[in-house]
Amino acid sequence: MAKINQSQEEEIDLGSLFKIIGKGFLNLFNFIASIFIGLYKVFILLLIHFYKRTKWYLLALIVGLVTGYIIDKKSDDLYSANLFIETNFGSTRQVYENIKNLNQLAKIDRDTAQLALVLNLTKDEAATLKGFFINPDIDQNILAQQFSTYKKQLDSLALSEVNFDKYVDELKFYSYKTHQIQVSSTDKFIYNKLQNNLVNAIIANPYLSNLRDVTVENLQKEIISIERQALEIDTLAKTYLSIKIRESEKQPIPGVGTNVYLGDNNDEGSLMDESKLIKSKYELEIRKREASLELIENRNIVNIIADFPISGYDISRWYQKFKYLLPLLLFSLTFIMFMLIDLGKYLEKQDKILHKS
Repeated sequence: MAKINQSQEEEIDLGSLFKIIGKGFLNLFNFIASIFIGLYKVFILLLIHFYKRTKWYLLALIVGLVTGYIIDKKSDDLYSANLFIETNFGSTRQVYENIKNLNQLAKIDRDTAQLALVLNLTKDEAATLKGFFINPDIDQNILAQQFSTYKKQLDSLALSEVNFDKYVDELKFYSYKTHQIQVSSTDKFIYNKLQNNLVNAIIANPYLSNLRDVTVENLQKEIISIERQALEIDTLAKTYLSIKIRESEKQPIPGVGTNVYLGDNNDEGSLMDESKLIKSKYELEIRKREASLELIENRNIVNIIADFPISGYDISRWYQKFKYLLPLLLFSLTFIMFMLIDLGKYLEKQDKILHKS
């Protein structure tokens, strides 16, 4: 009998447990259903609200659209273009400072007179300029090569604490060689006229100009010196060849060759080998090509590696257009106005109920 009673009690406990679990699920489903019912009621109320005041909302949208279209027609479009430069002689800081100054004049101060003077433009042309911006032109492949070179200079302890991301984050703008200059303007075709004037304005620095002039002069002298050395080697090679030809025409004497000896301060002479002359001339040609390339790269304080395009491109976004912005603004204001009116009516009703009670 005791076992039967214990079994019945267990069945009762399990039944109660299932009832509790069932009520829990039911309450959960009812709660979820109440949320959807509440959202449905809000949706219906909004539909009723807009349905009753359709004319007002349509009027707000039409007025906003027409007004915005007229404003967009009368306002100037904003264009932009990019100039890519390569800085030499540590001129990056100077370039950045001058670009910041130009942006201050164009975007913040709107000092068209000073901007026209700096860029050698008319005041009307300067008035079309709306902003100057500069950023490093980052090439991940070049950064990877720089990071690889940088790691070779570190000891084992420092190497364990550095990684590529940290290296890139710690680089400053003046650590990069190439940079992107962006200019915004309301004149689509000003960029060709602006390019040379802009470059001249951002490199105005006597020290940098003197450094450039000395570097160019030294490279030109080096190229001339290399050409003279090459000419001397050619003359020496021709002389050696003529001696060799004359020696070959003589009757050979045992123990005597056709070698030519050049004396120096250390010994009686060294054997002249024609292959060494050819090698020396080849090395001079390589150095001449390198010096010529350096001359081209360092002829200017700033090298232009990508010109401005013929015309700028429109950078306006849709949300900056008044024909889109004003309809949304007037629609929102209309909605807020009716919400405040309905709220006022509701509060008046609640006030009457409270006074009656």
